[in-house]
Amino acid sequence: MPRFFFDMQVDGKLQRDTEGVECASMNAVRAEVMRFMPELSDEKVPTDRDHRAFVMHVRDEQSRPVYVATITYTGIWLEAAQ
Repeated sequence: MPRFFFDMQVDGKLQRDTEGVECASMNAVRAEVMRFMPELSDEKVPTDRDHRAFVMHVRDEQSRPVYVATITYTGIWLEAAQ
């Protein structure tokens, strides 16, 4: 079964996956990303600012990019709330 690497980028800082995960298909790669991204963003929503971007870059065994997913948190004060 092919191995894929799920590199995480938060606020421009890349954390490379060195272990990888075996996935039977590209749909399984997407499902792995969809499972992991919400968990990550729940833990890392900023408390000191109103913007944070989470980007997952997926690579295959030859280090070729195969999938990218992004979740962005943006908070905007509305004029009436100030």
